Amino acid sequence: MVQSQPYSKREEPNGSAKNAGSSSLSFNFKQTKETYHPGNSEGGLFREATKKDRSIRAEEGRNSIQQVSNLIAPSDDKYQNSSPSKPVALEDKRIIGTSQTLEKPYFRLTTAVDPADVRPEEVLKKSLKLMSRKWKNEECDYRYIDEQFRSMRQDLTVQVIQNELAVKIYETHARIALENADLDQFN
Repeated sequence: MVQSQPYSKREEPNGSAKNAGSSSLSFNFKQTKETYHPGNSEGGLFREATKKDRSIRAEEGRNSIQQVSNLIAPSDDKYQNSSPSKPVALEDKRIIGTSQTLEKPYFRLTTAVDPADVRPEEVLKKSLKLMSRKWKNEECDYRYIDEQFRSMRQDLTVQVIQNELAVKIYETHARIALENADLDQFN
């Protein structure tokens, strides 16, 4: 950044002396420097903050964050006893589905998952066989099959199932989507 001369006469590039107040102004307020540079293409004010200014603003930011976090989670024993540094294992929060329906429509999750609406792994195996048979025998159209596979994939995700069954469901869905030129499935 170009340093400006203090408010006094300065020498112009063409060699003539000019009052510095007419083309370059400097203001020093509390260790902050604002300088007007008329030669700049934007022709605006620039602010150079000192380390002290930045540390004051950072401290103010930390204080405001602390105030907001105190509003959200007041300091209780239950919050102090919990250790935020410990990672939560997905296995501890797993949902085990209890639904026995083989065919289930896909819907976007907007609330907490109810285990009664999720199919367990054994039911998903039967559902995969049923959907594969229906597709091979042309008993239904692509939209229906796509919806059923999306629903199966959602059930896998919600239960954190990552095994051979999951691979088989994803591969079968991908193969059917490619057969129908549905490339949106691969986003």
